[in-house]
Amino acid sequence: MSGSPEELLRGALEKIVFFECRVDQLHAELEAARSGAARAHEAAASSRRREAELESALAQARAAESQASAERAELLDRVRLLEAERERFLTGMVERARVNGAPANAESETGEQADLAGFIAELRAEIVRLHAWKAAAEAAGYRGDDAARTVAREPTPLRSLSGQSEAVSALAARFEQAGRIGVPETA
Repeated sequence: MSGSPEELLRGALEKIVFFECRVDQLHAELEAARSGAARAHEAAASSRRREAELESALAQARAAESQASAERAELLDRVRLLEAERERFLTGMVERARVNGAPANAESETGEQADLAGFIAELRAEIVRLHAWKAAAEAAGYRGDDAARTVAREPTPLRSLSGQSEAVSALAARFEQAGRIGVPETA
């Protein structure tokens, strides 16, 4: 060892001061790291809470969608049943009018029966016209399952769809295959 005890003491004091400064510096870095970790922990907890909230909202939305889909299916079934009942009713009325208007009963036919037969014939013609309009509207992009959302819209006039005869023919063929188009046979 070289040097005097004073130099050794000064060197030892310098090292002590250096290590105390380094300890203070490391302590400050440790506190900064701890606060950063605490913030990251809080952010992770917040993210987990948000994830749970979003999963809950998603489950609620799926349940609402499922319920709406079931209600829509039920309403579509009701519409189909009502349309079928209307067709049966009108067919029955037309048949009764024809029976009453047959030549064998020509003597007993009154003016009221003739008026009823004319009215029923007009109704049947209107239904046929509406079926054609519906086919043209669906060919133009109107979908029957969107009926609840498109009630407020004005229907597209048939005359503006005249250039889409191929689409109308294709749609009519699809409806016919699905059994959705048909005029009951009359005797």
